[in-house]
Amino acid sequence: MPTNLQLTRASRRLRILSWTAGCVALAVGSMRWFFADKAWMPPAVVAWMPWGGLSAWQRIAGFAIEMIPFAAAFYTLVVLNSICAGYARGELFGPQAGTAYRSLGKGVLCLGVANALYATLIIAVFTFSLEKRAIVLGFGLSLADLYLLIVGGAMMMLGHVMEEARRLHQENSEFV
Repeated sequence: MPTNLQLTRASRRLRILSWTAGCVALAVGSMRWFFADKAWMPPAVVAWMPWGGLSAWQRIAGFAIEMIPFAAAFYTLVVLNSICAGYARGELFGPQAGTAYRSLGKGVLCLGVANALYATLIIAVFTFSLEKRAIVLGFGLSLADLYLLIVGGAMMMLGHVMEEARRLHQENSEFV
């Protein structure tokens, strides 16, 4: 199958862009717990941030919780990178394409769940108080998280469609 030059270039650019965005996200996600300033925090959790600042244990817990959505995003970037690498080699509908798209969908789906879990856990960490022996549990689910769930499910479906199309193509080529 001849390699499409535009697809090869677009794949290379997407790989560079996605890894750059991933590095920036890791840096910002890490630095927000170092500075612990409201300007660095996501809008969904700023309202729950204590006025007196964050304690050391809250910063450490926040950083650990930050790694939950980062892990899902990193998995998604690795899968996207493998899809783009296949496109760069000219493998549009190879045997692994459907599986890769299903994995990409799972990653996006996990990212939506991880984002909701992140907001919920961060609110719990921000509101936990040993003196009061109290904690606030707030469920953080944004429209963007819902969109991630929908898009992730659609991508998983696309992977199944790609696998079925490949199976039908192989079946038809055996008859001719």
